[in-house]
Amino acid sequence: MSKFKEVIEKLKAADISVADFAYEELPCNIEDYPEAVEAQRIRQEFRDNPNNKDEKGSWLPGKFDEYRALPSEYDIARECLKKSLGLVWKEVAQYGGEGQGDTWYSVKYFPDLDLYIKVDGYYQSYCGTEFFGWEQSCSEVRPVEKTITVYE
Repeated sequence: MSKFKEVIEKLKAADISVADFAYEELPCNIEDYPEAVEAQRIRQEFRDNPNNKDEKGSWLPGKFDEYRALPSEYDIARECLKKSLGLVWKEVAQYGGEGQGDTWYSVKYFPDLDLYIKVDGYYQSYCGTEFFGWEQSCSEVRPVEKTITVYE
């Protein structure tokens, strides 16, 4: 079985939909990952710390930026889920959405496997992006450099 097919089968077995994979909205429960629970606790403590806000409850200068820089418990849970599947990937390209026609795609790179997977969708303003199943929406791709000529 090819690396591409193995990855798709692992994602299917984990009950991850094509849309969840494409949008990085992996279904996970932060309580399942101690690292995510700890991140949630740290963020809550920061929010509750009276030294970070003024008497009206507004963030003091620079404190909101510090809060935003703290790792999100949801991002950590997603990364933990990826690792539990034995799959680590990052999005390297995305195109589409409002004002860009009906084309929508995302390219994921799996560095441990040197594998690129493109997820194709179809964008419509009245219902967002639709996907047509793993076999129809996903394909193995490789980066290719092209030279084009334009006239200005």
